[in-house]
Formats: sequence, structure tokens, C-alpha cells
Amino acid sequence: MTILSEKNIRQRSVALVISLVGKKMSDRWWLSRNKAFGNISPALQWIRDPEVVYDYLMSHSSGEYF
Repeated sequence: MTILSEKNIRQRSVALVISLVGKKMSDRWWLSRNKAFGNISPALQWIRDPEVVYDYLMSHSSGEYF
């Protein structure tokens, strides 16, 4: 199993956000409150625990949330 560095997780997360909401809305997504993170922004959640944001994005990109 390969363990990703925080830099790699960040790069993948940025790409996932752009693929899910588009480049134009990606900054807004990072700064908007999100119920999935206790009503804090993904940017703040990233500071607390980047893997939580990454896991959230991976589940939404794969359709697991349905």
C-alpha cells in the first residue's frame, strides 16, 4: 500500500474539487461552510485533518454517497 504525502493528497483534492464543481467554483467550495465538516469550511477542516477532506472528495467522486 502506498502512503500519500500531504502534498499529494492536496494536489489530488484540488483536482477532485475542480472535477466536481468546476474551476470557476472551486475556490468558493473550499471557503464555504459544509455540513459534512460540522458546518466549517473544507479549508478549515483541511488544517485540522486533510484526510477527512480527501476521503469526502473521494467518496463523492466515486458515487459512494448515493
